[in-house]
Amino acid sequence: MRAFVQAFYRKMMMFNDLIEAFRKLKQVNREPAYREYREQYLELILAVLTTFAAIDILGGMLIDYLGNQPHLIDLLIVRVVFFVLVVSNFAVYLFLANRLPVRIFIYPLFYVFAIASPLLTYFTGGMESPYWFEIIFILITWFMMIPFSYKRLGIHALILAAVYSLIMIPLIPQPINWIEVTEHGMIFIAVFILGMMVAIFNNLFSSSVFFSEQRIAKSEKRFRMFTQNSLDVVWTMDMKSRCFTYMSPSVFNLRGYRPEELIGRPVEESLTPQSQIKVREMLGKAQDEIRKGNMEKVVVGELEQYTKSGGTIWIEVIVSFVTDDEGEIMEVVGDSRNITDRKRAEAELLKIQDQLREESKMLQQENLRIQYESLKNQINPHFLFNSLNVLTSLIKLDPGLAEKFTEQMAKVYRYVLEHKEEDTVTLQTELDFIRSYIFLLEIRFQDKVRFEIDIPENYLNRHVPPLTVQLLIENAVKHNTFSKRNPLQVKIFVDGDDYFNIVNNLQKREVGMGSTAVGLQNIRERFGQLTDRMPEFGERGEEFVARIPLL
Repeated sequence: MRAFVQAFYRKMMMFNDLIEAFRKLKQVNREPAYREYREQYLELILAVLTTFAAIDILGGMLIDYLGNQPHLIDLLIVRVVFFVLVVSNFAVYLFLANRLPVRIFIYPLFYVFAIASPLLTYFTGGMESPYWFEIIFILITWFMMIPFSYKRLGIHALILAAVYSLIMIPLIPQPINWIEVTEHGMIFIAVFILGMMVAIFNNLFSSSVFFSEQRIAKSEKRFRMFTQNSLDVVWTMDMKSRCFTYMSPSVFNLRGYRPEELIGRPVEESLTPQSQIKVREMLGKAQDEIRKGNMEKVVVGELEQYTKSGGTIWIEVIVSFVTDDEGEIMEVVGDSRNITDRKRAEAELLKIQDQLREESKMLQQENLRIQYESLKNQINPHFLFNSLNVLTSLIKLDPGLAEKFTEQMAKVYRYVLEHKEEDTVTLQTELDFIRSYIFLLEIRFQDKVRFEIDIPENYLNRHVPPLTVQLLIENAVKHNTFSKRNPLQVKIFVDGDDYFNIVNNLQKREVGMGSTAVGLQNIRERFGQLTDRMPEFGERGEEFVARIPLL
């Protein structure tokens, strides 16, 4: 009994799924964009069917003449009228090509077939005529070649059969051979059912292909816009030839070249002699490490590159490697970032460091050091590169999620550009940014990190320095290990002392990234310029607690 109930339940669920599929298909068929996609070859179909009809009519005339048909004149009149109607239909379409949709001219073509067929049947032998089964071929052509919605195909198939039957029944000679009529009707029903199944399948398949192509095109468009407008240059290099195989359009902003001017050119042509030596050493070392099986996923280096104007710029390159089964590097995937200003800033920072030794006032020393740290704490290029790797994978696996990922990534970088010069932002603004940043982390690490945000609405107009919360979350991810079994759990809330809290469970990394506490000290100094209430950082039992005062 239990097995019967379960089987019945499964069948009911399948029935509900079928109803839901038809409901969605009905909505899809109403969308103008999908209908335009589905009927994009309708003009060609109309031309082919018109040509076929004309050839069929002219060929029929020749067969009638050679076969000495007893009703030759009647057949000639029917075929001539049939020919005039078919050709006129196409001529009117050509005259009104841009004024009326093509589908309007498909219907007359088939209805002319449906009207002419019983007349040809009558004048060529009645139920013994080969035209007796003409309606079957009309329906097969209708279902197989016309890309309308399944409902429209089914309704007009019934109307075509009705028109054919209303004309045919009075012309059938008496007495009627009901056995043959019944057989003919059964064949029609079988063709109709099979045709409807084909129509539904084609409708479902074309709608699925349409929306998949739309999502892919949209994702590709967003990714192209991102690479074109990004300040970073994404490129690939063939390891064997040491030539560029791809270059993003943003290289024009970086070096003044168009991508096609660099694709196929050797990489070393674009580098100064010292940087050429660096590249050869870096690739040689990378190949050796890969063969040993202990190569890191990415390599970072600083190189000096020529521009089209003849000058040079400094770039930071982040590269990863595509290898074959034997561990040989086949392709290099890289991201180049202009750090010329950073190099100049580093020179300025050296001067600032010298000044710090000479200055005696503490406030001036602190201000100079904050400038130093601010120049150093730019958005981490590893984060951009990792995000681009995730995005590249998502475009292939899940275009819909890739689209969301691109949107959230754009929000993160837009926030950095818009608020990096401000002293404070509202907590609402910072949290909107943090949710986008958390979305990127959750996609990258899946279920290995979990966030819980509980901020009462009355605190959203309070202020914090921009990027402070992001730095504390990044600090938690950087200095802790986590997995699906033991995820990193981060709680974000405001306590009773008007302090904003970021609390995570302690799962310290034993090796790898050591903490210099420079980032936390920088946060203390930023708050020291804004308030007397200072941030608090430290371990409490099995948790690390970061507390910053709300302004």
